[in-house]
Amino acid sequence: MSDEDDFMMSDGESYEFEFEDDDDERDDHQMEGSDEGNDEGSPESLYYKAKSVKQDDPKRAIEIFSSVLDCAGDNTETVEYKFKSLKQILKLLYKHDDADDLSEWALKIFDLPLEKLPRGYVEDSFSRMLEAYSGAPKEDQLHFLETFLSKFHGSDRITMKASLKRIFLLLELRQFDRMLAYLARLHTKLDSMPEITRNAYLLELYAIEIQAYSETNNVPKLRELYKKTLSIQSTIPHPSINAVVKECGGKMHMRDENYELASDEFYESFKNYDEIGNQKKRIQVLKYLIVSSILNKNEINKFESQETKYFLKNNEILKFVKLLQSFDRLDNHGFTTLYKELLISEKSDPFMIDTLTKIRAVLKIKLLVHYIKPFKRVSLDRLSGDLRISQNDIEDIFLKLRANGEVPNVRLDLVDGIVYNE
Repeated sequence: MSDEDDFMMSDGESYEFEFEDDDDERDDHQMEGSDEGNDEGSPESLYYKAKSVKQDDPKRAIEIFSSVLDCAGDNTETVEYKFKSLKQILKLLYKHDDADDLSEWALKIFDLPLEKLPRGYVEDSFSRMLEAYSGAPKEDQLHFLETFLSKFHGSDRITMKASLKRIFLLLELRQFDRMLAYLARLHTKLDSMPEITRNAYLLELYAIEIQAYSETNNVPKLRELYKKTLSIQSTIPHPSINAVVKECGGKMHMRDENYELASDEFYESFKNYDEIGNQKKRIQVLKYLIVSSILNKNEINKFESQETKYFLKNNEILKFVKLLQSFDRLDNHGFTTLYKELLISEKSDPFMIDTLTKIRAVLKIKLLVHYIKPFKRVSLDRLSGDLRISQNDIEDIFLKLRANGEVPNVRLDLVDGIVYNE
């Protein structure tokens, strides 16, 4: 997994604590000798003794790995075996869901004189650890990352990786004020980096900010951030980042009533969420794609593409498909039934509620225009009763249509309550 691949864990997504499996092979190849002929109490002998029992007796293995840390001396070989023993302990604790001890042991790494080990080896180990530790409880992760960032003084790459993980954890924990404060520091740090590096990280930071401001429904800030993402052209974003940016773009275009562009953005967002396997978000964005298709006059519906067809069997998605079908048939009763259900099921999503309300208003217009076509005159009472639309709404709709020149032949007599189609 590359450094970019660990951005934004999707719902239900987890990583195995796998970095030590690679280290097992690396240890055997990197060691210049073996434990044959060595003092049984030497760091090397104890390390291999612990490895030999870790599968059958993990608690005993942890005890032996722990004894390596008590070995005297701080020469390179001793420090190396202490470092490796701590990593093995972390692996065993993680495997057995001992998160409290995991955090405590992880911090012991920083007590070692790591400058005695090859810098590349140490940083590679930390990079793998940051990826693997993502499966621990969020508060434990945050505690580890806070300590890591206060004590690690290696490469900017590792520091940025840990900083981004901390920011995303704070986002998941909904600690927005702390998250935004750390983001401001990172923006300052990026100002001193080369443009290519800065742009790669900038898009990542913007994507995290977009998620934070989406939680608070801060539309002006979201619009500002989306415009900033469009100015970054010199990097190919990871699907996790692109999914968030495109979703934000789709919402901005919907609010501007650019429905075709909104459909394009939602479609790209869906494909990216699908690529990273984020089930919750790809279903949500597919809903957005369907409602944008309802308002989009283009007859090509992207939600019927090869990529999306599989999800049309999903119960949540089926309701939106039926909503679209009732809209196309001008089936006011069927639409209203589904509309009321969706207002309840989607109540936690302000954007969706606004969009459904807008679709309902558009349907009312279509129903009225369609209904009066065969009539020369029709009463407001009849229109209201047959279409189940209030007379006030009917009056407002026709006045707006007249003002926009969309129904030049329609005249509304408010005194007698008659609509004339001349």
